[in-house]
Amino acid sequence: MFKLVSSMFKTAPVSVIPVTREVVQKRSSLCSKLQHIYKAQIGLLSNALPRETVDRIPLLKYYTAFGQQYLDQLSELENGELEKTEFSEERFLALINKQLDSKVLELESINQRITPSDLRLLDENYSKQIDAFFSHFHTNRIAASFELKEYIYPEPLLQVHDAKSVVDQAVKTTSQMLTLNDYPVPKFKQVSAVDGDLSVYCIAPHVVHIMFELFKNATLPSITHGKPILISIYGEEADPSTIVFKIKDNGGGMPPSMVKKIWQFHYTTTQDNERDPIHGFGMGLPLCKVFAEFNDGSLTLVNEEGDGVTVYLKLPRGVRK
Repeated sequence: MFKLVSSMFKTAPVSVIPVTREVVQKRSSLCSKLQHIYKAQIGLLSNALPRETVDRIPLLKYYTAFGQQYLDQLSELENGELEKTEFSEERFLALINKQLDSKVLELESINQRITPSDLRLLDENYSKQIDAFFSHFHTNRIAASFELKEYIYPEPLLQVHDAKSVVDQAVKTTSQMLTLNDYPVPKFKQVSAVDGDLSVYCIAPHVVHIMFELFKNATLPSITHGKPILISIYGEEADPSTIVFKIKDNGGGMPPSMVKKIWQFHYTTTQDNERDPIHGFGMGLPLCKVFAEFNDGSLTLVNEEGDGVTVYLKLPRGVRK
């Protein structure tokens, strides 16, 4: 999973760019946005949870330990050198690429430390306050990565995309990832939509990642029951500005005890010895929800025990010029 996320944030090749007034303005804008995000993240890591709560749950300590990293990155942006023409654009790009790399590796570094005891303690003490902590942490992390990438790459990340093309890319990515990790590949069946204008305004890699997680979760139930994963795309009847992606697995559904916890960060039914690069971290659905909301969308799930799970991903409709 983390390799997939990392692939969305590859660094761009550095070219020689003169430091013009426009470059300095663009640089200043980025620094201002990042400073705001980093300060919010530092405040979250320092004050969002009571000290006794953090001390009691080691997994929370793995997160709060990132406080110093964000302080160091904030210091780099506030050192007063970045707006000088003597500070070359190549040096600036190297700095923000380094910061981008740190964002990519955060999840991986946390999950390398997690033990079954850590997961159990978190599950036993999980609360709305802890859930809000995780949601805000990952929203800030994604926002920082987005701003860094927006600066590095010439093409905007937030664009209008053909909805079916995004689904096709997600199906292809899922099939490749499952094959690489020795998992069976399910059958996919895309149900035709009647709406002619099925474009969405989104960050395509985010949406591909969401669908990869949804398809991955639906794989074994679908194969076990000999059913394809059904994919529908249509316009929201009650809201013309919204496109809906409906994904149904017909895989028998989940027990109620599991449904209660599926949006809980770091909740997993996978045993420690069963973990692999794409399973067992308990970050799939909760992180997908954060990605969906970051794209001004939503992610909801309907469980029908004995039938299957249906997930609805709603995103803003794209308006083509």
